[in-house]
Amino acid sequence: MNILASEIEISREMAILEALPLDASDAHAASYPFPKLALTGKSQTISLSGIQLENEWLRVILLPDLGGRIAQIESKLDGFKFLSFEPLFEIGGQRGVQLTGGIEVAFGEATRPNAVGPVESDFTEDDLGARAILFEAAAGAELAWHLFVTLPPGSASIEVELRVYNRTWETVIASPDLRVPPGSGVLVHREPSAALEFSAHQTETFHFRLLPTRSGSHLREACSAGALSVGSKIIFEPVRQTAGKVEIQLESGETLSAPFAADPFQPFSAAAPGTVAGVAVISDEGIVIARHPQMVEVAARTYAEVIQATSPRDFLRGSLGEKSKLDALRALSAIRLKQEGATESALNQALAFNADDPWLWWLQSRVNPEAEDALPNAHYLSPFEPVLRAQGFLNQNHQVAQPSSLVAPLATNPDALIDVACQLFEIRDYEDLSRWVDECLRHREVPMLRYLLASALFETGKMEVEACEHVRRAAEAPINPPYPWRKLEFWVLQGLSVGFPNDARLTDLLAMMRASRYNPE
Repeated sequence: MNILASEIEISREMAILEALPLDASDAHAASYPFPKLALTGKSQTISLSGIQLENEWLRVILLPDLGGRIAQIESKLDGFKFLSFEPLFEIGGQRGVQLTGGIEVAFGEATRPNAVGPVESDFTEDDLGARAILFEAAAGAELAWHLFVTLPPGSASIEVELRVYNRTWETVIASPDLRVPPGSGVLVHREPSAALEFSAHQTETFHFRLLPTRSGSHLREACSAGALSVGSKIIFEPVRQTAGKVEIQLESGETLSAPFAADPFQPFSAAAPGTVAGVAVISDEGIVIARHPQMVEVAARTYAEVIQATSPRDFLRGSLGEKSKLDALRALSAIRLKQEGATESALNQALAFNADDPWLWWLQSRVNPEAEDALPNAHYLSPFEPVLRAQGFLNQNHQVAQPSSLVAPLATNPDALIDVACQLFEIRDYEDLSRWVDECLRHREVPMLRYLLASALFETGKMEVEACEHVRRAAEAPINPPYPWRKLEFWVLQGLSVGFPNDARLTDLLAMMRASRYNPE
C-alpha cells in the first residue's frame, strides 16, 4: 500500500494581524472571549506546520495552525490541484477579520472565532489509510469537535468524520458542516442527518466524503461511489477503478446503455444523445452506484424549525438526553457529597442512556479505578479532551523536579488548563485541583487558575493565607486573553470580589462578563 502520513512545513505570504485587547466597554463584541483582530496593511512570509496524507492517487495537506482547514488536494499523477490554498484575509466575521480559503469546519454561516488560530492535531497510518486527527475546544464554544480525515488506500476520495460534543449542561442548537470554497474542484457527499439539537453532553457524528473532480459541467452531484455530471456531456468520475454500464433515459422515453471501465482520473465521458431525463451508473455486480437526478437528499431544518418542533414539556418527558442529564447531575451531586454508592449507581444509569459521553467515562474512572474500560472508552470518544490528557499527570503519585512533559502540550493553550481546573473544581476534588494548578503555574502564569484555587481554599477554610497570596499575585497580572466566559468562572470571581472589594482586576473581569453574552445573572 502506498500510504503515508507525515508532518510538513509550508511557507505562505500572509497578512500580519493585530490583536486588539478588550475591556468592559466592548466586552459585548461578537469576538468575546477572543480579542478582536485588525489588518495592519503589512505582510510577511510565514512558516506553517501541516499534515500531509498520501495514497496512490492523491496528496492532501491540512493546516492545524489555521483552524484545522484542508488546504490542498493534489493529483499525484500529474500534479493537478483540485484545491489550492492562497490565504486571503478580509474584513468581516466575529473577530473583525476572517480568512478565506480551504475546506473548514463550520457551525452555521458565521466563521468560527478560532478559524485563524491553532487546533490540536495528530496523524497516523494503518490498513484503513493515512489519517489526520484534529481537535478544537475553543474558548467560549459550547461545542467541541474532532475531525478525522482519512485517505483510504486505492481511493481518490477523502473520508471525513466530524464528531461534535456538547460540553455544557444546556441544549445547543447548531448546524455542523464542512464549508467548501465555491469554484473548487471538490464535491461533498454528505450522509443524511437532521441532528441540529444537541442535548447536554451529547455527542453526534457526521460523515462526509470529499470527491476531487475535474469536470467542468454546470451540474455535478456526489455520491459515495464518485461524481456524476449531466449536461451536454455525461461524465462519471469514480473514486476507484470501476467497470459496468451507464444507462441513460431520454425525455423522449428512449433508454440507452453503454459499457464503461474507468478510474479516478480517467472518467467515463459521452456526449448526451438528446435531452437527458435520468442517468444510472450500474456496476458489474448489477448494483446502482450513482444516479441522477437527486442522488443524495439531506433533510435540513432551520434553527427556527428546530425550536418550534421541540416543546420543553415533550422534551423533558421523552428525551433520552434529558434522562441522561438528570442521572449525570445526580452523579455529580453524589460525588460532591462523597456518596460512593449513589455515585456509581447514578453513573451507570447515565451511561446506559448516553454511552458516548467521554465526561461520564472519565468520572467513572475516578470513582471506580477498577473499571478498566472507563478511560480507554473516554479516550476513544474524545482523544484530545483536555481533562483526559491531564489525567495522565494526575495519576502520578510523585512530583518531578522539572515541569511535567505530560502537561507541556496543554500549557500552550491556557484555556485548556483552565478547563481542566474547572472540571476538578466541579467535582470538588480540591486536592487534585491544587496539584494541577501548582503544576500549571510551573509552565506559565494563568491568573484564573489562581482564582479557582483560592476559591477552593477559602471554601475548605484551610490555608487562607495561601489563598490570599494567590489573589494578590493574580491582581498584579494584566487582563489578557483568555477572558473568562464559563459560569463557574463568573461565580468564583463574584465570590472573591466580596472578600476583596478593592481588587480592581476582579471588578474589571466581572464587568467584562456582565457586558458579554456569557453573563449568567
